[in-house]
Amino acid sequence: MKKSCGMTVAVWLVLTGLYGAVAWTKTREAFPAAVIGILGGTFAAMLAGGAWGLVTGGEDRAALKRAIAGEPRRDGHREAATGRVRALGAALESPFTGRACVAYEYDVKSFDEKRSDFTGVALVPCVVDTAQGPAQIMGWSMLDEFPKALQEDVDRVRGLGYLRNTNFETLGFTNALSYVSSLVADQDGAIRRDMRIDHGTLDLEGRRIDEKVVPVGSTVTVIGIWSEAKRGFAPGLGASLNQLFPVSPVSVLTDVRTKAWKTFGIAVFFFVVLHAFLVPMYLLAPH
Repeated sequence: MKKSCGMTVAVWLVLTGLYGAVAWTKTREAFPAAVIGILGGTFAAMLAGGAWGLVTGGEDRAALKRAIAGEPRRDGHREAATGRVRALGAALESPFTGRACVAYEYDVKSFDEKRSDFTGVALVPCVVDTAQGPAQIMGWSMLDEFPKALQEDVDRVRGLGYLRNTNFETLGFTNALSYVSSLVADQDGAIRRDMRIDHGTLDLEGRRIDEKVVPVGSTVTVIGIWSEAKRGFAPGLGASLNQLFPVSPVSVLTDVRTKAWKTFGIAVFFFVVLHAFLVPMYLLAPH
């Protein structure tokens, strides 16, 4: 994760420097050159990221097609698996709704959603039962595709008890990256991290509670780096988190294709619009 983030920043810095240098040769003024450098570098990096997303999206699509066809998963490659998920031991109970699950994440924030006070994730050792045998999920998988619990289903008394009986870590700028990296690097399939942000108070009055869970027995599709030795998806072998979806691989395949092209299209649009201004400015600027 650190390597991936570092590469992204490095690409942005290089592109920003190139745009800034070209602008400087024309303007000889620091502020306009800096603005052009930042704008040009940002949108060029977006375009590069969108193009890279098409490449990695192609890997995901190929993995999903192999899963649909029932082909064997290849060690060290990006693969997919689908089936019902079950805990290898005791299941979790989500902190705010009490649902039986193999994973959950929560976020306690003000109702205007401008800031969070508490956030946390948990995962128990679990497997997805597939036609090729059980596939373990090791390391965290973002639950972006899973629905949030309805506010009326949130048990605030239960949630307050959870907060009062939890030893929270303080999440700040200096340890945010290490927090994410620890989720990527986990290899035993057991995770629990609870973070307090800016010394949030133990009070749920006027707070919005967002909770997502992966229910025991639900059908999921997972995409990640396959480890034959561990018979599971181990994100520590790659640069990114596992991806988890609450739908069949056929639905995920359509979604991955659409999102990749949409992201690339948006990046192309902003890149073209910016250069529609920059190119004439460059050509008409005095030497």
